[in-house]
Amino acid sequence: MKACNQCGKCCINYGDGGLSASASEVQAWQDDRPDIYRYVRDGNIWCDPATGQRLQRCPFLRQHPGDNKYSCDIYHDRP
Repeated sequence: MKACNQCGKCCINYGDGGLSASASEVQAWQDDRPDIYRYVRDGNIWCDPATGQRLQRCPFLRQHPGDNKYSCDIYHDRP
């Protein structure tokens, strides 16, 4: 996998239903990362925990103030 250059394109372009997680990833989140797992609903990732509606963007993507750089709060556990 290519090193992240913090452009945000992966999460922006594929975060709206274009990404999926494997069953083993979802299970690992359920076991070890409930902060991530709470955004999984019926096997779909990045759903609002309160409503179950799919989010338009990954909730763990952060834009750095004042520039076009992004970071991922779950980089090492991302799908």
